[in-house]
Amino acid sequence: METLPAELLVSIYQAFDDLDDALRLRRSCQHLWQIFDIPENRHAIIKEILKQFDRSHLINSEIEPTVHMLHDEILLPAQTIPDIACRWHTMKIVADYSGSSRDWEIMDFLATLKHELDGADIGEALICAAKEGLDPVVELLLRKGADIEEQPDSFGSALSWAANFGRKRIVQRLLNHGANVEYKNTNGETALFYAVEGSGGQESETIIDMLLERGARVDNTDRNGRTVLACAISCGREDRFVMILEWCVRNGRRDVVNLTDNDGHSLLHLVAQTDCAVSLIERLIAEGADIGAMDRANESPLMEALSNRDPTLSGDEVVERIKLLSQREGILLTPTTEGKVSLHYAARHRDPKVIFYLLENGARDSVNLADRDGMTPLMEALTCANEDVAEKLLELPEIELNQSTVLQLAAEHCTPRLISSLLKEKAMPIDSIDDQGRTPLFAAFETENLENFKYLLQQGADITITSPSIQDPLRYAAEGNIMMPF
Repeated sequence: METLPAELLVSIYQAFDDLDDALRLRRSCQHLWQIFDIPENRHAIIKEILKQFDRSHLINSEIEPTVHMLHDEILLPAQTIPDIACRWHTMKIVADYSGSSRDWEIMDFLATLKHELDGADIGEALICAAKEGLDPVVELLLRKGADIEEQPDSFGSALSWAANFGRKRIVQRLLNHGANVEYKNTNGETALFYAVEGSGGQESETIIDMLLERGARVDNTDRNGRTVLACAISCGREDRFVMILEWCVRNGRRDVVNLTDNDGHSLLHLVAQTDCAVSLIERLIAEGADIGAMDRANESPLMEALSNRDPTLSGDEVVERIKLLSQREGILLTPTTEGKVSLHYAARHRDPKVIFYLLENGARDSVNLADRDGMTPLMEALTCANEDVAEKLLELPEIELNQSTVLQLAAEHCTPRLISSLLKEKAMPIDSIDDQGRTPLFAAFETENLENFKYLLQQGADITITSPSIQDPLRYAAEGNIMMPF
């Protein structure tokens, strides 16, 4: 190669239609490197390659001038090879958008790129390029002096958006350029939040590591008081949650497991609301999470686990969770601000195993406890038509029945099977009056539970007893144009 004349080597370079190929050839040997770097040779090579750049499809009014500007900049003698490379790559990227129906931000970015030498703000262009994953454009804008600390987008910085979309190379470039990992958007979210919530796949985990290594704080909170760990749970990023939790353990930040949001929810509260593996609850407790933490409603993580209605969780899985979350003495009997205890929540769970566990492990003393609205666990079960649980509660010898409410609730929400248990096994009066002045028969009819209405009639309910509005079911049906079940 060294014996070939320089003119021939320049011609070989000029035969390429892509500057990347020429730069690869330049790196192949010292002699070719030296030939390319002679200023007049470099200018001749690049000028010839630029002639072959296809501009025939550059129909957009913003794209053609932008390409022309980059073309002229590449030929400037003061440009370094990295300067030239990032402009060439940007030219190709810009040309690819010609005639496309891309987001309006792309057109705005092109306009900004074209005019930035005139002093226009290029912060938006930097953010747009970071979102799109246009690394050469990001490099070009930084070389042109883009202020990385300028944040024209109130919803996030260039670093934040790059982290959100899993743009690992751009994140690294911005960090190397001094990007502030602690910049917060108007919601109080840093780039670490964006990485945790983002759609970057496996790249997101690498980015999270990069941000943590650069000092991203794990105790920052958004405007709702959520940390990145809380955010990871809330958006279903269990793998990223575990990753950051392990980082906290390794780096002496176990304290974050007990930080709470504005509603007083700890990580255990949030995890208990999900269908995550029970091992995650075990891990949090092992790292010091407080199972006795109470939120603003005075609900413990146990209450959240009992309230979880995720259909994928079996009764056995729920029991495994409450075993872990009920180990604190007295927690089963600790009332919320509404006066509810664990049995109130368990009574709404379809699988009787859940309430059985609580009854057998310290909650039985609260079986007749009424909350602030006068609701007992039995009444909760009746209200949500949870007949299997209601039947089991009725088997308890100490169960107390509200003579003026229980049968009405059963008539409204349950089936004749449960009503039969109350009438025959508990000997409840069929025409009892509730605090609204209604009989069970009227309650069934008013809620259009005609199956129960018919059953109560068959059992001898008095249809002539009036409601507080001086109506019996017959008059109520006539005035409301309601079809009677007979």
